Amino acid sequence: MKKTKITCIEAGTSFLSFHLLPQVVTDMDRGDRIIACYSNLLLSVSIGFLLFSVVSSQIPLGSKLTVEENNYWFSSNKDYAIGFLNFSDQYSFGVRFNAIYIPSSEQAAIWTAGWNVKVSSKAYFELSLTGEMILGSLTSYYSLHMNVSGEMQLRWETSIIYWTVGGPKSAVRAILGSDGILQLLDQQSQAVWSVYGEDHNDSDVKFRFLRLDSDGNLRIYSWENNAASWRTVWQAIINQCDVFATCATNGICTLNASNSYVCWCPFRSTRDSNSECLIPYKPSCESGSSMILHEHMYLYGIYPPNNTVVQTNLQQCRSLCQKDPSCHASSFINNGTPQCHMMNSRYVGGQSYPSLGSVTFIKTCSDPIAVLPPPVPAPRKVSQKICVACLLEVAAASIVVFVMLQFSIGVYLFRRRKHMMQKSALPHRVPNATGCIVFSYSEIKDLTDNFKQQIGQNVFKGLFPDNRLVAVKDLNASIDERRFRAAVLKIGSIYHKNLLRLDGYCCESGRRLLVYELAKYGSVDKCLEEPRMCKRLTWRKRMDICLSVARAISYLHTGCREFISHGNLKCENVVLDDELEAKVSEFGLRTIQAEASSSGGLAETDVRDFGKVMVVLITGCQNADEACYWSYEKWVKAEKEMAMDQRIVVGADSEELERALRIAFWCLQGDERMRPSMGEVIKVLEGTLTVDPPPPPFAHNQQWPPDEESPSESYSALGGVHAICTSTNFT
Repeated sequence: MKKTKITCIEAGTSFLSFHLLPQVVTDMDRGDRIIACYSNLLLSVSIGFLLFSVVSSQIPLGSKLTVEENNYWFSSNKDYAIGFLNFSDQYSFGVRFNAIYIPSSEQAAIWTAGWNVKVSSKAYFELSLTGEMILGSLTSYYSLHMNVSGEMQLRWETSIIYWTVGGPKSAVRAILGSDGILQLLDQQSQAVWSVYGEDHNDSDVKFRFLRLDSDGNLRIYSWENNAASWRTVWQAIINQCDVFATCATNGICTLNASNSYVCWCPFRSTRDSNSECLIPYKPSCESGSSMILHEHMYLYGIYPPNNTVVQTNLQQCRSLCQKDPSCHASSFINNGTPQCHMMNSRYVGGQSYPSLGSVTFIKTCSDPIAVLPPPVPAPRKVSQKICVACLLEVAAASIVVFVMLQFSIGVYLFRRRKHMMQKSALPHRVPNATGCIVFSYSEIKDLTDNFKQQIGQNVFKGLFPDNRLVAVKDLNASIDERRFRAAVLKIGSIYHKNLLRLDGYCCESGRRLLVYELAKYGSVDKCLEEPRMCKRLTWRKRMDICLSVARAISYLHTGCREFISHGNLKCENVVLDDELEAKVSEFGLRTIQAEASSSGGLAETDVRDFGKVMVVLITGCQNADEACYWSYEKWVKAEKEMAMDQRIVVGADSEELERALRIAFWCLQGDERMRPSMGEVIKVLEGTLTVDPPPPPFAHNQQWPPDEESPSESYSALGGVHAICTSTNFT
């Protein structure tokens, strides 16, 4: 009996890939069936482990799976099954987990034949006697591609690319490793791009998979034994509204209070019972058209998925669409270049939320409304006498009212025109763009009210038109324009929950400014100085801050496309948001202010600076160098409790305090080769990695003259630096 072979290998219990051997030819008839022809003699669904034995199940030619029979083909160890998967009484063909210790309700799909492709209850999958694999009914909107340049892309209907990643070299394959790292590899199997799941390198995770979900987002899932459920540990697109046609023709994508997306229709008539959200304009309008303005909204055509783009201003964008009978709507954006996107179809999608700067005009028909004519008043007799004085009084009053009315209208129009000109000139964020907003220097002055409120060294408070607060940092340095723009675009493309987001920049006439999101409570050093805020910085919160900073620096070192050093990590550059979550600011400025030739030594410098931040948070002493020497002296004398900030009401667990001090002193080692990586620091702070007692951290690079006192001796002579720090903190 002839058989054909398929091999499915799971690398190290978490990577899944499909290898069709020896040659695969795929013929897809849209809406009909998919046929895969193979030339080998054995069909084998093989699921195994890298460096371990590979198990397989042989499927004879002529075998058949159907929805009605609900039958599956299993791997020999029963951990995986292939067949028709039930999604709320809708069926797709694919592979799912089948391990006995994963509940049946949580046996997630690993792969399907075109995600979100549904088949009828009569569908079947057959391995024919001629070696063909046949499946009925296929259509799909979203797909994952590897293009000829070696970039991985997410597409909508194969033509619209809404997410792209790649490296400096061309990749030939993608792999999700057993360590939870998704990579693009070149022909030499070297990583050219990589991204890390939240639980990467967690040895307790036994199963992971990568899936393109029905909402068009690519995600990595991990199985959590304790919770007995699948957890999302990474997704390609953070804001779901940035996925093309998320709401299809059902409305505009927006974010609710919980930051989840919802679809709503801002221009559906109350008399319209149609479930689709279509623009209420028809080219056959007999009475002309009007344009309705929607702020903070961006639209794009879905059918067809293309727009006419014109470089013009806000008012012209409105006028051009209104004069064009085929135009249904237009969206104006300004990302350094003002653009008008005009749509020639009722079928549109888009997004809308307060931080989005785009302005959209929706065209509607100005159909007349029939009204009854007013009743004709009955004639009445009027006295023929004329009161001249009355006429003069009425005329004078009318003139005064007219002049005042004209003056008020003039002032209103002037202010509105000035406001609209400023608003149209302000940059508008382009959806799906990876870069930053480009500001002119005059716009920066408008945002900051001419640099009125200074909140830090060369840092000023600003306000966007949507009332969102920002911080504007003046670099006050002469930096080459090309290098500055390249560095800013690199920094602006970095997203992590513990890194302060860069919203935009100014590069004009020698001025170099950066625009960041504004954290509500400011920097950690100021919070330590302010008594009310310091009281909120409990021991647990301080350790959470240390862990958040460690994760942020680790992401800069290993989570980005290329290594990025912070270069100036200190408590002044760690800020707290409205939930007291820590965010690291001013990262990557080394790439702007000075060229860094390699990552050598820069990572170790960040580790040392992180150690100082930890010591400041533990001791409460703002002088980092003094606090490091003094706290180490207390630790050596087994007086570690004396090193902790006495303003902390509820003390730390002795074991946790010991662990925190040990890892801080390892980070401060004078010999940078002895310092740990930030990944190791995270594991120690999480309690998943033990840490040995460190050697003296300052012996390698600090030699004190014999006629001078060492810092520790001078501190002891002063009665202890801790007394100095705490007394300062309480004043």
